[in-house]
Amino acid sequence: LSHFLLCISFYYQFFSSDVIPYFIEIVLRVLGIFYILKLIKDDSLPGIKEEKFKPVCLLFIPFFIVPFSNIIVSKISNGVYMEAGVIYYVKQILLMVLVAIGEELVFRSVLFSFLEESMPELKAIIISSLIFGGVHLLSIGNLASILPALLQALYSFGIGLICAFIYAKSKKFSITVLFHFTFNVINQVVASRFSYSINLFYIVNICVAAFFAIYGLILYFILRKRDFDVTQDLVV
Repeated sequence: LSHFLLCISFYYQFFSSDVIPYFIEIVLRVLGIFYILKLIKDDSLPGIKEEKFKPVCLLFIPFFIVPFSNIIVSKISNGVYMEAGVIYYVKQILLMVLVAIGEELVFRSVLFSFLEESMPELKAIIISSLIFGGVHLLSIGNLASILPALLQALYSFGIGLICAFIYAKSKKFSITVLFHFTFNVINQVVASRFSYSINLFYIVNICVAAFFAIYGLILYFILRKRDFDVTQDLVV
């Protein structure tokens, strides 16, 4: 637990893209990833799950529509795209790769696995996602940033649910990293440069969230029943 708290502190207490130069953030995130990997290698933290591809993984493909919700908003709004140079995209994509790997190591490979050892799977999924969302509240710097931080924490909770669910059922770290990376790139690098209607933003995202909440719940209980039936067969 102390190692996990140290990881959390490392990632969120010292990072502020507005203050710390870009290259320092890159170095710190790389060091953080290697530190976590070292702890995993030393058996101080749960290991990374990366099992062989299974057909069930195909059921997670629809979740990859979620990152494009704000692109849909911008297209409906006829939003104007603010162009940026190649260097901007290269820098941001590199950063998003490190963010996805680092956060999935901390919150899925370590935290979720740690919780799963002592509680039911669904409870571990929810609690790890609540912590993932709650940690994003650390971005609050002043009164004006409270609402954006709350919104970020809310959708981070949702993304945490999807990532933890995928990790629990696929046992493939690479899929959660890919989903996390896709979400961050589409929303923070691409969609953030579009202008769009704030009303449409809420309407579309609420609809997308509701649809995939229902899809996720149905899929979870179907897969749970399948796992139960397999266990029963093995016992018999």
